[in-house]
Amino acid sequence: MEESLRRLDEEMRRTDELLYQMIPRSVAERLRAGEAAVDTCETFDNVTLLLSDVVGFTTICSGLAPLEVVSLLNKLYSVFDGLTEKHKVYKVR
Repeated sequence: MEESLRRLDEEMRRTDELLYQMIPRSVAERLRAGEAAVDTCETFDNVTLLLSDVVGFTTICSGLAPLEVVSLLNKLYSVFDGLTEKHKVYKVR
């Protein structure tokens, strides 16, 4: 029984981590408290969106080992993360 509870706790922790990667923690907590999803929506007067596309990604990756692809993407997203921190913006995942 104790082992089952430990595994359940671990699974809930992983579920929480995944949820917090997709939506802000404050929204997740409001939803968990029973608030309707539509009531958690906010409006903003000024927003900027950045959508990115690596042109030729498939061609580039076809000549790389899997770990090299992961390294390339990690470097790219690290640049994006650094810029979001520098400019104090919220990154929607």
